[in-house]
Amino acid sequence: MITIRVPFIEDLAKNKSEYLRRVAKAKQKEIFMKMRLMYNPVGRAEAEKKEALAVLTRESKVIVPDLRIGFQDMGLVILKVSPLLTHIIKERMDSCQRFHSPREYKWIYWGHMPLNMGQMGVMTFGDITLDPDTGVFEAKDETAERLTLLIAEMKDVCVDMPILEASLVMLPAYKMKPDPVAFEKNKALLQGGLQYEVRASINKEINEGYVLICGFCGISDEKDGSPLLRCACKSIFYCCKVRRTS
Repeated sequence: MITIRVPFIEDLAKNKSEYLRRVAKAKQKEIFMKMRLMYNPVGRAEAEKKEALAVLTRESKVIVPDLRIGFQDMGLVILKVSPLLTHIIKERMDSCQRFHSPREYKWIYWGHMPLNMGQMGVMTFGDITLDPDTGVFEAKDETAERLTLLIAEMKDVCVDMPILEASLVMLPAYKMKPDPVAFEKNKALLQGGLQYEVRASINKEINEGYVLICGFCGISDEKDGSPLLRCACKSIFYCCKVRRTS
């Protein structure tokens, strides 16, 4: 029998202090979307354990209920190698079952245990691109936990080849500062095995996803530079008094 998890409770309870920090910040600004939650993939060790369980019980591959929950923290990881070695990286990525290539030199991450969402398809957990001319191997993702797995995957793909540069940049999502503990963890993971110090930073100048829109016409405050007005209910914004009464 498979036990149904309650991911919102179990996963967030593991980082209670960070959860409380984000709740307080969201309440302070009265914008719920400042604390966004995203799905995370199952890790390698747990996926291997579940595969073994499926074999022992003669069940088909376990797909649900294996959703994991994490805080949205936008991030970017870059490894740079010699352009002469990019064909090796491409071959390794194309042959890795944890990735799917929708087009040449781009891959989407399925993880160690792909989650089939029925008609919605297979859930993806990040994008990786490779520039064959510059040797830039780049991953973008939306949670610190996803970045942890992608950093490990990228370094595995680049094994036995010199990594010329390595960097990690975290971007506040909806003006919410990224988890500092998770940031340091990913920085240490990226640093592992490298003889030089990796570049790691939190870019506070960019706020991924933080765009307020008028609840009536959908125009954003970035289009003409005029700030949107906030309704008395504090749950919606509008661009002018006409829109508010509408």
